[in-house]
Amino acid sequence: MGCHQCLLISAISVIIFGITDINASRFFSVELSGANVTYFDREVLKCMNLRIYNPKLASMDFTLAKDLSKFNLHFLLNIIRKDERQNNIMNVTMSGCEALAYNKNGNFLKIVLREVHRVSNLPKKCPLLKRLFTVEFSNASVTHWDAEFLQSLNCRLYSPKVIYADFQFVRDLYSFAINAKLDLIKKDNRHTSLMDISMSGCEFLNGIKNANLIKVIYREVVRVTNLPKKCPFSKDTIYTLKNFTLKDNDFPPVIPTVIWQMQIEFTTANKTIASIVIDGRVRKF
Repeated sequence: MGCHQCLLISAISVIIFGITDINASRFFSVELSGANVTYFDREVLKCMNLRIYNPKLASMDFTLAKDLSKFNLHFLLNIIRKDERQNNIMNVTMSGCEALAYNKNGNFLKIVLREVHRVSNLPKKCPLLKRLFTVEFSNASVTHWDAEFLQSLNCRLYSPKVIYADFQFVRDLYSFAINAKLDLIKKDNRHTSLMDISMSGCEFLNGIKNANLIKVIYREVVRVTNLPKKCPFSKDTIYTLKNFTLKDNDFPPVIPTVIWQMQIEFTTANKTIASIVIDGRVRKF
């Protein structure tokens, strides 16, 4: 068992997610009952994690110990009968680089690869590059919210990579501003400002064109939320930010190990609607 099987586990993990998330009117449901990493080669992988959040959702992450310029994927799918006999319905080996390029034919594999591209931060072509660091959350908390504007506001950390939030307004909101500050925190607790910007919240909803950290945040917000594409916010809607995820590939390949803090303030008519503080770090593997 070598690097091919390491990445086989990765592919199967994401595939399980894709298969179970298909939405249609049916008389049955496909669910996860178990997901395990049975082996990985430490010459190729530094770490690999696989977990089931619920019967419909699995998550997988892995970090390479070295750059990988080519690899194979082996897909094996068996149906297990009540008498425990197994019937094989798929047994396919393919180039992993071709899978990343998303150019394989075949109905089932096409569905699988489409979902892999939708939910992962895998590159669109080889090589797969090792990373010397990871970016993590350590805290996400609401420091203030005004009941004049909000019925509710919740923000919590699911894991070092994932944040969830939801909120609902008391009345329709037609305009607001976003103030975002990002500080690096030194060992002596001194703060060094890395970013301090203010922008129209309605313009943020319309889209971010600049290639910077805000664009990275916006792209992920759009992926995981039901926020409107333009103002206003409706008082009758519960807005959610489901599984906002930090992706290491969104950051430069080399950055220093630091502790950081982001403060986000939402305002309208010189009044603060809400304030959120998110703490995190960049650490070496």
